[in-house]
Amino acid sequence: MTSNAVVESMISISGHIAYALFDPGATHSFISSTFAYKLNQVLEPLGFQLVISTPIGVKIIASTRYVNSEVMIREMKHPLI
Repeated sequence: MTSNAVVESMISISGHIAYALFDPGATHSFISSTFAYKLNQVLEPLGFQLVISTPIGVKIIASTRYVNSEVMIREMKHPLI
């Protein structure tokens, strides 16, 4: 049985505790700019702009990603944007 329910959890990313929302239908993984500052990692351009529409109608544009950073969810790799 599959579910489209979003799951929330506290997780550790590079030794930092993060509040996470897991969406089984998502194609990418994202972190807030505030949390990204804690990671102290190198950003690189995506080469395109990714437009994200939120449930409240706000659009966010992502144009960078973290080098060599991925989130593994059920054996699927997702870039950390």
